[in-house]
Amino acid sequence: MKAVLALAVLTLAAAVAQTQDPVRITMARTACFGVCPVYTVTMLGDGSVSYEGTAHVRVTGKHRWTIDPIAVLALARDIEKAGFFDLKDEYTAPVTDLPTTTVTLARGARSKTIKDYYGAPAALKEIEARIDAVSGARDYVRPGAALARQMRRQGWRATDADASAWMIRAVTAGDAETVTALLDAGANAGAVDADGVTLVMRAAASGDPETVRALLAAGANPGARDRWGRNAADRARDGISDATIGPVPIEATGRPRDYALILKLLTDE
Repeated sequence: MKAVLALAVLTLAAAVAQTQDPVRITMARTACFGVCPVYTVTMLGDGSVSYEGTAHVRVTGKHRWTIDPIAVLALARDIEKAGFFDLKDEYTAPVTDLPTTTVTLARGARSKTIKDYYGAPAALKEIEARIDAVSGARDYVRPGAALARQMRRQGWRATDADASAWMIRAVTAGDAETVTALLDAGANAGAVDADGVTLVMRAAASGDPETVRALLAAGANPGARDRWGRNAADRARDGISDATIGPVPIEATGRPRDYALILKLLTDE
């Protein structure tokens, strides 16, 4: 019965998609001077997704899969509501060695492509992060929450060196979903490196309050200090100071960093 119901829902979603204007969302990320992921992902209104990973990604080559068509249409609407068609065609600056992210939204007769090299607004950064998440490309680019949950169901525990590196990457990027999945799989919220730098310190620096919350809920010590005598709250204060010069969105989500809220989570300030 459940299988029949699921099929009916998918059939209805496809029918809804066919009554809408044709939708295509494409995002491509290029190389940089370093190990930036290089890949392209495209979503169509019928829910089909095509991905090609070229370099510095977890999965290389061409791959295809299907997601809920309604998710694609909802994302297209949200991108348009975020003012995508009113943004500049290119954001750049006279700096070198950075990656370029190119985003295209085609909806009906309207189409726009934006090149993001440097200085793009937070709205565009969040759009980029949502394309990764909704399409499912994020887990092809680097290990994420879905993979952690799958491995956990198979009996894996996030206690080895690879899991530790995975956790550090997720915490640094402000990827609360992956951090939570790794904690659920047994990762140690109180892990400390040779310099006394804790995961919650890295989370505070990421600017993502949800990552900090996840670690604190799992028992991380907010008052721990590194070899230089600095704690997580000091990282949040650094972020508040730096944000006055040039705000940078959270890497994993594209949302604005909220160091003030993080400071409140860590202290009484």
